[in-house]
Amino acid sequence: MESAGPAVAGAYWITQYDQSAELTFYGLTPGRVYDLGIFASTTDGNIGEGRYSVGDVQTILDAYNNVDQWALLEGLIADENGVLVPTVEAANGSHRAAINVIELTAVPEPVTAFVMTALALAGLATRRRPVG
Repeated sequence: MESAGPAVAGAYWITQYDQSAELTFYGLTPGRVYDLGIFASTTDGNIGEGRYSVGDVQTILDAYNNVDQWALLEGLIADENGVLVPTVEAANGSHRAAINVIELTAVPEPVTAFVMTALALAGLATRRRPVG
């Protein structure tokens, strides 16, 4: 993910002091694969590294004075009810974790990507050539 530009501090959501929190995403396609990106930034020295996880997939992001780094959780699968439940908690001696921006992206299915590639190649193969 790319940053739209430097962004430090601003409005953010934080966990309670030394507590973890769960976010719940409803209405997803059951069994579909998703990527989750989390951006966090603050100038508050009490908020530092956060651990962001879904099941066994986890990553750590230091929000303190962060201007362009994202926590990326890739290959997440929505459960049979179309739900994903990320957990957020402070990590490595920090007391709070933050979130400024969340981006949830459905990953194209391999068949869809294959079909799109095949159509593009077929279009190139049938392109008319100038007669001359």
